[in-house]
Amino acid sequence: MQFAGEPPFFPEGPDVEVRLAVVESRSLIREGLCELLSRHQDMEVVGTASCLADAFALLAAEHPSVVLAALELHDGSGLELVPRIQRAHLGTRVLIFGSEPDPALARRALTWGAAGYLLDSVDADELAGAIRVVAAGAVVLDHAFSTLASTPEPLHNGHPRISLTLREEQILECLAAGWSNRHIAQECGLSVRTVEGHISKLLDKLGVASRVEAALWAVRHGCVPAQRHISHE
Repeated sequence: MQFAGEPPFFPEGPDVEVRLAVVESRSLIREGLCELLSRHQDMEVVGTASCLADAFALLAAEHPSVVLAALELHDGSGLELVPRIQRAHLGTRVLIFGSEPDPALARRALTWGAAGYLLDSVDADELAGAIRVVAAGAVVLDHAFSTLASTPEPLHNGHPRISLTLREEQILECLAAGWSNRHIAQECGLSVRTVEGHISKLLDKLGVASRVEAALWAVRHGCVPAQRHISHE
């Protein structure tokens, strides 16, 4: 298992219990996951869902710290939980699992803001360890994607799989530079209200909740040099 950051590692489980939700359309797999994970004293499965609609209701009601979601569901993809969670500011982290060892799928999961992507062939102990690492704030990847975290994603018009207007690209660069809305308005010849509108649309496109997250997104995906993100106006 690959991970980013330096979260604490808990071989016996963390002191704080992980509140976990499982989202999987196949009942046998869903029940099997719950049974396996419930054996860990530091984990509590607070609920399960078989579709996105039920998953949204579950997240709103139980506020789990981590949701383990299948990439493919009967009514969509587990990835669709990520922007919904971000818009609702729930703080839940999404760990995706799927059957395809396709780097493009793993990249897509990370680009959307998932906390990790594992193959469903992972063993039970490694899955539990990945959930703990995700709960501690890191991003995890299956061994099959060992080079993915260090390999830049191919960009389309400077942005991975996201189409931005020239004005949005300009404002994203300004956010990465740490400029205030007033500074952006002055430099771009716009009103502050217009800048605010562009930023709101930009956050929605990127699937992030704040201008700081947008700036980090820009740096992470090579849209602007990392050294430009130096100010915090």
